[in-house]
Amino acid sequence: MPKSRPGFTLIELLVVISIIALLIGILLPALSAARKSARSAQGLSNLRQIGIAQAAYLAERKGYFPWMSSSTSAHTCTAGSVSTKPRWIDFIYPYILLPQVFLSPNIDDFERQRMRKVFWHEVSTEDPHSMIRRVAAGDGNASAHARSVVSDPPATHGGYGYNFQYLGNARTNFNANQDVDIKSPSQTLSHSDTHGSAKGVSQGGKADWTGSDEAIYTIDPPAGSLTLGSKGSNGGGEAYYYTTVAASEYNIGDAVVSDPYDWLRRSVPAQRNSGDSANALFVDGHGKAMKLAEMDDSDGDSMIDHGYWNGLGTKFATSR
Repeated sequence: MPKSRPGFTLIELLVVISIIALLIGILLPALSAARKSARSAQGLSNLRQIGIAQAAYLAERKGYFPWMSSSTSAHTCTAGSVSTKPRWIDFIYPYILLPQVFLSPNIDDFERQRMRKVFWHEVSTEDPHSMIRRVAAGDGNASAHARSVVSDPPATHGGYGYNFQYLGNARTNFNANQDVDIKSPSQTLSHSDTHGSAKGVSQGGKADWTGSDEAIYTIDPPAGSLTLGSKGSNGGGEAYYYTTVAASEYNIGDAVVSDPYDWLRRSVPAQRNSGDSANALFVDGHGKAMKLAEMDDSDGDSMIDHGYWNGLGTKFATSR
C-alpha cells in the first residue's frame, strides 16, 4: 500500500497566505495607479474630441464661439419632471453625437451625483439656437417644444468646464470670434476638467464641495472680472457677485482672503490626474495635463494672471 502524503503544515499555509497578501499589497496600488492613468488618458481623449466638435461648430458659425449656456430662465425646457436649458455642450453636440464624450471618466461617485446636467436634446425637439432666437423675439418659450424624456434616466453630462468668460459669456451677451479675439489659440484654454463650485469654509482642511452645481459646466480664470462676470477661481475679486466696493477691471479686489476656501470659489479646474494635474484643451485643439499653478501663471512669475485664458497669450486682457 502506498504511503499517504502529508498535507501542508499550518506554518506552510501561513507562509503562503502571507506571500499572497504581500503580493496583493504590492500590486493593488500599481493597479489603482494604472486605472487612474487610463481614466486620465480617456479624459484627455474626450477633450480632444470636444475640440474637434467645437472646430466644426466654429466653421459653420463664422468663427464665433458658443455661449456657456442660454442667458435666461425662459430658455428652460421641461419634459415630465426633467428640466434643462442649452449649454455649450448642447451647441456643439450635433457635431459629435457621442454622449459619453461629454461625461468625464475621472469624476468620482460623489461628483457623479452632482454633475448630472441633462442634454438639451433629451428634453426638447428644437435646435437650441433657433429656440433662443424665437424666445428673444417674444414668440413663446422653450417649454412649448418639450417632449417626453427619451431615456430613463435621461443622458447627462458633467466633469468638463468651458472658459466662458473669454469665449462665450451669456451674462454679457459676448461671443468671442476666433479670428478677432483669439490672438494666441495655442495658448488659450478652451476647456478643462472642472470641480464645479465650492461653497463656504474648508472642512477639516478640505474644500466643502457641496455648493451649487450650476457652475459645473464652466471654468473660471484665477482672478475675477467686473466686465466679464465672475469672482474667479481663487476667490475674492468683487465682480459678478460683488458685495462691497467694486474693484478696477481685472483686479481681484479688496476682498482677497488668505485661504481661498473661505470664499465661494466658482468653477475650479480639477486636478484629477496622477501628479495633481488637470486635463486641459486649448483653442487650437491640442490638449495636455497642467498644474493649476501653471494654468494661473502664464509667465511663471508666481503671480496669478489670465495669460492662458484671455486669448492674447500674455497677462491680463485690456480690451474687454
